[in-house]
Amino acid sequence: MLGVYDINGYARGRILWKGLQSQKIPVDIVLPKTRKYLAIAKRLLKKDFDIILATGKLVLLTAWLMKWWHRKPIVFDVFISDYDTMVIDRKLVKPGSLKAKLLWFGDRWSCKIADHIIHDTEEHIDYFVDEFSLSREKFEEVLIGADDEIFAPLAEKPHKGFRVLIHGTLIPLQGIPYILNAAKTLEAHKDISFDIIGAGQTFDEMKTLAHTLRLTNIIFHGMKRVEQLPSYYEDADVGLGIFGDTPKTLRVIPNKAYEILAMKRALISGDTPPMRRWLADGTHALLCKVADAQTLANAILALKKDAALRSNLAEQGYQQYVKTSSNAAIGIRLNGLFSKWIV
Repeated sequence: MLGVYDINGYARGRILWKGLQSQKIPVDIVLPKTRKYLAIAKRLLKKDFDIILATGKLVLLTAWLMKWWHRKPIVFDVFISDYDTMVIDRKLVKPGSLKAKLLWFGDRWSCKIADHIIHDTEEHIDYFVDEFSLSREKFEEVLIGADDEIFAPLAEKPHKGFRVLIHGTLIPLQGIPYILNAAKTLEAHKDISFDIIGAGQTFDEMKTLAHTLRLTNIIFHGMKRVEQLPSYYEDADVGLGIFGDTPKTLRVIPNKAYEILAMKRALISGDTPPMRRWLADGTHALLCKVADAQTLANAILALKKDAALRSNLAEQGYQQYVKTSSNAAIGIRLNGLFSKWIV
């Protein structure tokens, strides 16, 4: 495994690594802190491996430039489009600018030189194929999942009121404005409270919006270590997914959705194509219209009033997680793909 696979700080890399470990597949993670690319090149010279799993464009380039020597299949875990993330979703780079064009070229070029590509949803794969004119045959879906050793079923602690929890990096696709407006709609229900864990691009803007709406049922807790998140869910009744109005919202299943179900908590999230392919509405989760505060508020009220439904969603959602996106399930998926790709 080459690249930004810091198993302590990068969830995707940690989950893929643990998935492979669950299948007894030996994995060598090459992540040197100094003289990085020279160290990676030296490691590739040994040729004592069957397949390369790479993330990050420069480490992918290093592996590709040395393929004449190692002759091993290179699998690119693309995970996100830099162009889509920076230009379209987060709007941090101006469309049509030189930087935007370089990001677009980087995404296309990296997928061109990889032998095989894994991505998190079929919808994300379709985006890459269409946007960058790529071959669909190169791609395979590997869900994100959650770290089973951190996110595991929790017994609910007795607590007052009805607590709704949101955790994430507060990027636009998460739709925090719609969550805040749903909280405003529900402010007459004094026993409902919202806890927001995390910080990021829109953190200050969302705190300003909460102040403008004069919300008294929201607490911003700021960023917490990933290991701390389960303790916040011990007295949470519902976890929220994503509700944004960006194109990317319709293509992804966020980490938090897997993590909520892994802890056996009821999930409410936006009704998007990848969510609906993975979860049955009313069985594994409640799916509501994206970018719509009122339908989100209605879903929260429905689960507040129906403890049996809430419990059933948590149980069935957890079973679906175990079947499709636990560490073991992801390991089985990778094992099958790698067995097919190894020369």
